[in-house]
Amino acid sequence: MRRRKFFLIIFCICAGMGIVWFAGRWFHRPLDIQRPVAIRHLKESRPEINQYGISPTLYERVERLRRFLDSLQLSDRVAYKKILAVRPHLRDSILLFERSYKIKSDTIWKR
Repeated sequence: MRRRKFFLIIFCICAGMGIVWFAGRWFHRPLDIQRPVAIRHLKESRPEINQYGISPTLYERVERLRRFLDSLQLSDRVAYKKILAVRPHLRDSILLFERSYKIKSDTIWKR
């Protein structure tokens, strides 16, 4: 009988410590957890560049995204950093897209 009480007390202490540890982990987790940020402005991560050039409507959409990121960088740096954490080379892709559009449009206008 004494042995059962002893094991019951040990079990309760271990279970209680486990519950306290689990609750402590749950409530003291970091607040800046990397959560995915959905970008609803683009349907694709890479714009499609074909042999005929880039359409002006697609270029305008990318420009709107660039302006959105610029304003977000000034107003909400946390959201901006989260977007860049999910898509680290987004700025580079936008710059490459703009350059290729300007090169294509210059060669079309020079013809």
